[in-house]
Amino acid sequence: MDPQPSDAEGKEGNSFEKVARDDEAFREAAAKETINPAAEVAALSALFQPALCSICAKTLGSRWATVLSKYKTVADMPDSELASAIVGVVETLDARHLLPSGIKKRLEEGINPACFGLATLIDNLHKE
Repeated sequence: MDPQPSDAEGKEGNSFEKVARDDEAFREAAAKETINPAAEVAALSALFQPALCSICAKTLGSRWATVLSKYKTVADMPDSELASAIVGVVETLDARHLLPSGIKKRLEEGINPACFGLATLIDNLHKE
C-alpha cells in the first residue's frame, strides 16, 4: 500500500519551495530599494518611544532590559555613525528585515515578533 500524502504535502502551504520562492521575491524587491540612512536612524529612535517600547517589552520579556541597556550605548552616537552602523549590520548579516523602518512598520501592523529583529539589530549594533 502506498503511503498517502499528508495535507501539508498535498497542498503547497509553506513548503520549502514556496518559502524559497517568497524569500527570493523579497530579496529581489529589497535589492531595488535604496536605504535612507537618516530615515533608519529616525525609525530606530521611534522604536524606543513608549508605544512601541511597551510592545517589545511584553514580547521580549526579561530580554527587553538588555536591549534597552545596549540601545542606550548606541543612542548617543552621532547620527552619521549610527546610520553607518545600521547599514553595516544589515549588509553584514544580509538581513534587510533588520532595518529599523521595516521593524517599525511591522510593529505598527501588529506583527509583534518584529521585536526579536529589533533585539538582534541592537545586539549587533552594540558589537560594531
